[in-house]
Amino acid sequence: MKAVIVGTEGFEIVNLEAPQPGPGEVLVKMLACGLCGTDVEKLEGRYKGSKPIIGHEAAGVVERVGEGVEGLKEGEPIVPHHHVNCGACYYCLRDSPTMCPSYREYNFTPGGFSEYFIVPKWIVERGGIHKPPPGLTPIESCLTEPTACVLRAIKRITAKDPESYAVVGLGAVGLTFIQVLRWTGATRIIGIDINPARLAAAERYGADVLNPTEGDVVEIVMGMTGWRGVDVAVVAAGPPQALSTAIKLTRRGGQVLLFA
Repeated sequence: MKAVIVGTEGFEIVNLEAPQPGPGEVLVKMLACGLCGTDVEKLEGRYKGSKPIIGHEAAGVVERVGEGVEGLKEGEPIVPHHHVNCGACYYCLRDSPTMCPSYREYNFTPGGFSEYFIVPKWIVERGGIHKPPPGLTPIESCLTEPTACVLRAIKRITAKDPESYAVVGLGAVGLTFIQVLRWTGATRIIGIDINPARLAAAERYGADVLNPTEGDVVEIVMGMTGWRGVDVAVVAAGPPQALSTAIKLTRRGGQVLLFA
């Protein structure tokens, strides 16, 4: 089988023998896999937070199950999670599951960018394989993980009854924020980016859009919000100026959600 792995200089496309599932494991046939920013950082040698395995936004079908695996059948569409916490340690019991020492210990083998990959027993037995709703395409299903990250971030918003939001950076994550915020009932969402295609997409999803190269976005946002600023600003872009802009856009006592 073909697989894309981290090489000495960027990525390598290699031919590997298809893995076989051991007890408690699941072999997945990959149908789609998203490219995350952390994948790019791993390929560039800049990300050290977990093992050098790329491809975690994967969707596919069950190819084979190992001994002892129940509730899954061959050919069934699934979305597996690449990391699962233990649920019992100091961090898990204090609502910090991603700080769990076991969280990054396990991953797909050899990674989600391969024709077939193994989901380890640790993940399987802790419910880390999800079944997407009927009708979703593999490409839609592989957006499960980034969408879940956005949902988790939104749950951390503590501002009381926010009426206005700004999303700084309208890449895949920023656009997902706009869609999920709209789904939760937000009526005033301001999307900020310099890319015309991204601005057009955000506008289609119901956001008011601003391009910093065409005017003073802070002044414009203030005028749109009664000269208070937005209740919540989401930083969904990496450049330092995105954070600076988000802070300036936010009202006194508001909240800046640092996602990127």
